Amino acid sequence: MLVVDVTTRPEFTKSPPRELFRWQGSNVATSTGYDVTPDGQRFVMTVDTREEPPPVTELHVVLNWFDELERVVR
Repeated sequence: MLVVDVTTRPEFTKSPPRELFRWQGSNVATSTGYDVTPDGQRFVMTVDTREEPPPVTELHVVLNWFDELERVVR
């Protein structure tokens, strides 16, 4: 996770990025693994505490997925 110092007056300036802390992130492909609270003062993160990820043992392929989606929502 990186951080920069920002000033907006008299003009916009930013410092070079620096490391705030090390974080592995999330293994979830559809997620950033973190979110910022509405007030911008805190954030929450997911952390994978497993030593090694479990092996992939299945792969599901959906053909004509839009047709399948219509079937499921009806």
